[in-house]
Amino acid sequence: FKVKVINNDLEAQTYLNTVNGTALSNSKLVSDKSNSGAIADKNKDGNPGNDNEPTGITIKPASQDTSAVNVIVFSGITPNGDTRNEVLIIKDKDNNVTLTEDDNISVYIYNRWGHLVFETENYFKTYPQGTDANSPNGWDATSNTGVRVEKDKYIADGTYYYVISSTNPRLFGGKPYVNFITVKR
Repeated sequence: FKVKVINNDLEAQTYLNTVNGTALSNSKLVSDKSNSGAIADKNKDGNPGNDNEPTGITIKPASQDTSAVNVIVFSGITPNGDTRNEVLIIKDKDNNVTLTEDDNISVYIYNRWGHLVFETENYFKTYPQGTDANSPNGWDATSNTGVRVEKDKYIADGTYYYVISSTNPRLFGGKPYVNFITVKR
C-alpha cells in the first residue's frame, strides 16, 4: 500500500501514521495496531497489542509544485473577423492556473502533407494573452514558415495537426502533445 504525500506548506510538517491490521489465525479474528520502530513490545509487559504509538513522518516542503495542470487546446479557429474563435487558445481547463511565457510552450503546426506552416518557441511570449478567447492575441491561421504566397499570409481552410510542448513538467504530462485543429473562415 503506497500513499504519495506532497507538503505544499512553507515549513516541514509531521504526520502521525498508524496502521490497523486484522487477520484470521486458526479461524479466529486477530487484530493489531502498528507502533513506532521495530520493537513490538516496547514496554516488555508481554502484550505487544498495548504498544501502539503512531509513527511520526516529517515531510519537507515541496521544492516545486508538481501537480498536473489540466491544459485544453481549442480544436478549431474561425478567423473571420466576428470576434469569436479568432485565434488558437491554450489555457487551464479548470481556470486555476494562468499560463505565461515562463511555461515556455512551443507550438508547431503542420499541414496534411507534414510541412511546417507555423512555429513559435514560446507561445505566450509571442502572444501574451493567448489564453483569452475574446482576445485577438494568438495564432490566427497565419503562416510564418515554409513556402507561402507573400500576398496571402493565411493558410487555407482545412485540418492541420500540431505538436505542443513545454519545459514545465506540470503541462502535458511533461511530453509533447499532438492533436489536430480545424481552420474555417
